[in-house]
Amino acid sequence: MAGGIFRRAPRPQRAPRRLAPALVPAAPPPVISPPPLAPARPRWTLFRRRAGRRPARHLAPALVPTPVLPSSAPPPRRPRPAWWRLRRRASRRPLRQPAVALAAGILPSSASGGFVLHYSGVLVPDSAALASTDLGTAVFDGFVWRPMSAGLYRAPGITLAKTALVRTYATTVAVLGPGSAGKIDPQLQIRYSQSGAQDPAMWTGDGNPMWAADPSMQMWSGLSPWQNWTKGELITGFIQHQLAIDFTEGLPIVQQFTPVIDQPALADGANGVAVAAGGSRIDFANGNFLEPPAVTASVVSVTSGAVGSASAVDIDSQGFTAHVFGSDGADAGGVINWIAHN
Repeated sequence: MAGGIFRRAPRPQRAPRRLAPALVPAAPPPVISPPPLAPARPRWTLFRRRAGRRPARHLAPALVPTPVLPSSAPPPRRPRPAWWRLRRRASRRPLRQPAVALAAGILPSSASGGFVLHYSGVLVPDSAALASTDLGTAVFDGFVWRPMSAGLYRAPGITLAKTALVRTYATTVAVLGPGSAGKIDPQLQIRYSQSGAQDPAMWTGDGNPMWAADPSMQMWSGLSPWQNWTKGELITGFIQHQLAIDFTEGLPIVQQFTPVIDQPALADGANGVAVAAGGSRIDFANGNFLEPPAVTASVVSVTSGAVGSASAVDIDSQGFTAHVFGSDGADAGGVINWIAHN
């Protein structure tokens, strides 16, 4: 302190303050445009992959830009895997079930059209188009997709032992399919031949009979055309049946088709027929018996004059052998009356 005046000591100088850098807004990042996308795959490709039960592969998009093709050029197709070709080949086949166990009355046939033999053993209408032509699910939505207009089932032909009078008909059991409306009108048709019994045996170890046969005398020379039939009698040695159904009236499920061949009531007989001692062969005048009939013989007289009896043995479809016995049991012969019926 000098002269009574106070002086403030000098303030020490501070280090210069460091100022924070100015907050200059940063430049926006450069905009990177995504690469152009490849053409979208059609939905049916995804549907096919899903139907094939293959897991979808989720691949990251490629970072290499896809070259842009001219508008006139189609996009490149990725080669199909092997499983795709097999699936496409299988989808072009018609939906036909394998023929397995047959229902009662439905016989295997080598000539039929419009029907498919279902694996359960029934006949159902066939489709006029392949399942692969359906671009949606219509083939699975109805009973029969695009059914044919009619169905024909032909049963195997039947050759009789000889040409004879027969009665024939068929029994048919059919119902409308699921969701089907209308009616079922099955029509029985037959064809026949009166020369079928003259055909030689085909499936034998000897081919000479077939080679030497006269074709003009065989079954096919006298085979009739197909004709509508209900139930009736005819003389024939070969007969074949077929079932015809109009699908435009209704779509059926045929559960049974049984052709039937039998004979009407047949009879034959004669009175006062002489029988020699030891027996005599008597042929039927009615040649329509296909099976041995029942024959009854009654004695009229015995050659020895005694009371006797008569019998009929060795009966077949052509005739029988008659015997007349005396009271002593001797095969003496005599006169009989006889009658035969099926």
